[in-house]
Amino acid sequence: NVQESQTRLCPDELCGGAGPDTSERLSSLYADARVVYAHLVAPPALAEGLPAIDEAWTGFGEEGAAVENLNVSTEVPEIDVQTFYLGRIRDFNRFLHSLKAPAGRAPTLSFLHLLMPHGPWLYFPDGRVSAVAQPRAPGRDGERWWDDDLAVQAYQRHLLQLGYTDRLLGRLIARLERTGLYDRALLVVVSDHGIAFRGDDDRRLPTAKNLQDLAFVPFFVKLPGKQRRRVVERHVRIVDVLPTIADALGVELPWKVDGRSGLADDGPGPDEVQVGRLTAPYEELLTRRDEALRRKIALFGDRDWDIYDLEPYGSLLGRRVAALGASPGDGEAVVDPTGSRLLRSLPAGSPLVPSPLLGTLSGVEPDSWVAVALNGRIAAVCRSFRHDEGPVRFAALAPESAFRPGANDVTFFLVDGPSSAPRLRELETTLSS
Repeated sequence: NVQESQTRLCPDELCGGAGPDTSERLSSLYADARVVYAHLVAPPALAEGLPAIDEAWTGFGEEGAAVENLNVSTEVPEIDVQTFYLGRIRDFNRFLHSLKAPAGRAPTLSFLHLLMPHGPWLYFPDGRVSAVAQPRAPGRDGERWWDDDLAVQAYQRHLLQLGYTDRLLGRLIARLERTGLYDRALLVVVSDHGIAFRGDDDRRLPTAKNLQDLAFVPFFVKLPGKQRRRVVERHVRIVDVLPTIADALGVELPWKVDGRSGLADDGPGPDEVQVGRLTAPYEELLTRRDEALRRKIALFGDRDWDIYDLEPYGSLLGRRVAALGASPGDGEAVVDPTGSRLLRSLPAGSPLVPSPLLGTLSGVEPDSWVAVALNGRIAAVCRSFRHDEGPVRFAALAPESAFRPGANDVTFFLVDGPSSAPRLRELETTLSS
């Protein structure tokens, strides 16, 4: 019972050679090659509007068309709209339904490679999906973040999608319990790599600045019949997954492996840890990991999924505009067509959320603070930005709860002054046609 999203490692004699036929693969290859070629020949100003080619192995360009062709007044498939990997939730549901009550005592293997919470980060914790024509989070060139505020916003979106991933894991556990498999099952949940969200640094390539963000990934093991919990305080790696499974099942592997069981007694950590081409002392990495955790808690807190209250003007969130004494200001905010469409008419029960709101600003300098009010309350605060010689832009991440069915009133403000007494100046707000 195997669901592979990007690979075809399961032997045909076990998995029946399931997968796309030659014509389907060639069609996909041709579509992807067109997007790659456009990136090679287009000038930078035009290349910005092309679908990203560094978020996935295939399927470039599918996400934009899915939004533009979506008739949101009709029924929408369950939270499977305009994701860069269009079938990832569908794959999860298929895998979930394949888990059946055991018909006999013969052991089985069920394997799922799910591209969650892998980018693009589109899901909110309740399963609703961000309606953006370009799903790639702004703020980076290739693998490098060029803006710290936008890197932090991408971090927010990653954590929101992690919240939905946690919900999917809960559904998996509930399914195993209903089918009578949970108590007897060996359940392993592991991530394949880390990611960093730091301005002027790479997100995936190891650097001296981000090594602590990449060196540690989740590795959870639920043993058959076990109720006691423990944390193994030593460094484990992806190559330790198979030895851990073999150890838990009492199986002797017939070949040499690089890793060792994660269930082994706690012992001294390695002197050094290698990530990519870089190495660092293990004890130093542990200290830096703790510092990274403190940074995350300082940014987002550690209590719930309400991670929007960022400094310096997070205290504005939820406040009524009428009580803030905003004055008229110069400048204009123009919301992009996708967000404008849903702001004008958001169908009841739609899985789509027009957040982050994206668009351009005129009469506003880069690095200005901008507040966005939805239906009379401040719902998002962000900093304006400009990349290369392009226009000044905004990307305002508002919670899904800030939107209501039907028309949503939106107003943009410039914000300055001390955080304890911010001053708001209203901008002209335009919805695109």
